[in-house]
Amino acid sequence: MNGGVQITALVKQKVIIPHTEFPRLLRAHLARNKNTASLETRGQLLRTTKPLNWDEVKTFIREVCRWGDYAAIADRVRDEENNSQEAIMMNFEDAISYLSATPPELLDALKSMLKIKELGVSFASKHLRFLLPEFCPVLDSILSQRLFYESSVIGYKSFRRYMLRHRSRTQSSRDYFSIP
Repeated sequence: MNGGVQITALVKQKVIIPHTEFPRLLRAHLARNKNTASLETRGQLLRTTKPLNWDEVKTFIREVCRWGDYAAIADRVRDEENNSQEAIMMNFEDAISYLSATPPELLDALKSMLKIKELGVSFASKHLRFLLPEFCPVLDSILSQRLFYESSVIGYKSFRRYMLRHRSRTQSSRDYFSIP
């Protein structure tokens, strides 16, 4: 050992993000991702245009995954061995239908997106966020780990409830979940 410290085990530690830091970190992320507003517009068009167009859906998937700093997810999602075009379209249509309800049925929309293999809660919530930004926050893997929200439908529900409870009374949900 030679006077040093002997390491007998490595312990994974979580770095905690104080909840008060979240708005600042969100603004910094959005400042780095200048295409956020154009993706919101694309998502609104997808949500309101009938019928869905496959080329638009493919582009949306690619752009959302690129925005989420993992463009390769889009290729895996669109790989026919993982998801057929029909399955992707059906699940997008279902999610949009749930988001179009009054009030939006967020958890059912998330469940529909999770039927698309390779998305997971992180990227499913990113897609929902751009389809209805004033209602849907993103629960990505970093936030899930650092804010201790399980990466699941129930964890997403808890995270959204927390976000709604802690936003400023004068701040709209669109401002809180999307552009600062």
